[in-house]
Amino acid sequence: MKLSIYGTITDALGFAWHKYETALRLAWFPLLLLFFLPIFFVYFYASLANGSLVTPFGIGYFDAVNLIVDNSSAISPSTYWTAEVIRFISTIILQTSYLIPLFRLAARDVAPPDGSVYLRFGWRHLKYIVLQVLVGIGIAILTYLPLFVSLALSSAALMGIEGEVFAIFPNPDSLHTIETETVMPWFVGAIPMVLIGLFLVALIYLSLRLYAVPIFGAVREKGDGYNSLMLSLKISSGWNALRLLAINIVLLLLMLALVIAVQFIIIPLVTIVFGLLFAFVQSAGNLVPSETVADPSSGNFLIMGFVLHILLMFYMVFTQALNAGFAGSLFRQGGQFVGAQKGGSA
Repeated sequence: MKLSIYGTITDALGFAWHKYETALRLAWFPLLLLFFLPIFFVYFYASLANGSLVTPFGIGYFDAVNLIVDNSSAISPSTYWTAEVIRFISTIILQTSYLIPLFRLAARDVAPPDGSVYLRFGWRHLKYIVLQVLVGIGIAILTYLPLFVSLALSSAALMGIEGEVFAIFPNPDSLHTIETETVMPWFVGAIPMVLIGLFLVALIYLSLRLYAVPIFGAVREKGDGYNSLMLSLKISSGWNALRLLAINIVLLLLMLALVIAVQFIIIPLVTIVFGLLFAFVQSAGNLVPSETVADPSSGNFLIMGFVLHILLMFYMVFTQALNAGFAGSLFRQGGQFVGAQKGGSA
């Protein structure tokens, strides 16, 4: 099996372009919740620090942050870590919610459920998360463990190597002043760098080989005659690993170009226009009354943050659709070996 570099890239771009509206329909609500999630936890921690309920209607965002800093001792470590675990799990659920239907649409042409608001979590989502964790643990064991063992063994072995001692004369006008300098063999400093270089190569290689395992597991249907791990290894075997690397580099460069355009062109223009508009409306109609929000600049921050989040959401939807199109192309190219059935239940 030989992966097509051009075909995979065009498949990914084609899916992101033609299915963008569907991706946006699936992702806008979870991404919106992801925007409000950190704000919610700021006011949650501020309420704990204050000993009473704190809301955006009573205190500004920056004042809430300062309240947490000034009264951090009022928040017990157990409460903090419990809340952070809940926050982490909520973030994973929201992110995974729209990814799985996108993967299934790109790989098997399974149309996602209708509706303008989508937020679901089921067995496929959980399976994807579990496989992601297992793949991450496997890569860590196969890379970090050999690196640490190799560094420890090489350090112990090199400690016994004594450098050659040379006499040097720091004063060129006198031969009576003598100092010594120990010169260690060149490979003493080179060995750790070589080991770290091998670690990075192994990390990239294993990531390419195992990248698709969680996705293939999440889109698998009953009656499919493939194993997710074996299929991922099959499509990345031989020179396909280098082809996958080339495809990832091209897609990353495309996303980098989009990031640069958004960061240095779109966001500055929107910031300027929105800032002028906000200042005009606030001065004309008192958009954020002082009795509603203590600090008008806090309201400006929240609204501007929301606008920037909308722009970021459009970018994230495109990148996730691009990722889904890439995964779907890999699945279809490898499907001839595995007996996967097209379609499935939504």
